[in-house]
Amino acid sequence: HALAAGGQHEELLAYVEKADAALQSGLDAIDTNHVIVNAVLNAKYREATGKGIAFALKVNDLSGLRLCDEDIVLILSNLLNNAMEACGHAEEKIIKLKFVLEGEQIVLSVKNSMASMPVVENGVFLTTKTIDAQEHGIGIRNVAETVEKYGGRYAVDFGGEGFLFSVLLDNPQTEPHQ
Repeated sequence: HALAAGGQHEELLAYVEKADAALQSGLDAIDTNHVIVNAVLNAKYREATGKGIAFALKVNDLSGLRLCDEDIVLILSNLLNNAMEACGHAEEKIIKLKFVLEGEQIVLSVKNSMASMPVVENGVFLTTKTIDAQEHGIGIRNVAETVEKYGGRYAVDFGGEGFLFSVLLDNPQTEPHQ
């Protein structure tokens, strides 16, 4: 109030931005009842919204999720990083994530807008990045290998509606794969 009353608009704006950032970083917008999923989704949610990307979610109680923590991080991080990269260049910036337990199955899908079609050669997605290209382009392959490790299925679809990566896994009732 004192900054506004004193006409110190730049200082006021800086103060409000700092306070807003502190509030945003301390709040978890997403709670799935799974610590690892919450950590990844909240971090990616903050990152996406910070880049002006709308992030729509459909999640439910994932406390019974039986995937290895490292595999959860690998799948979610790769799919959401790819989604942010792709829709970051698009006119409409939106990511839609569905991550639910339905009976004995895990349903996970990430759909995002995109500015251009992905490059696919012999069924393999290639990176379109020119800087450090050798370090990119393996995320989808890692996700696919992880899904296959659990005996799951995945599908990829892209076109006018955006890019969609869907995963269907059995939710094992035994301990996670190591």
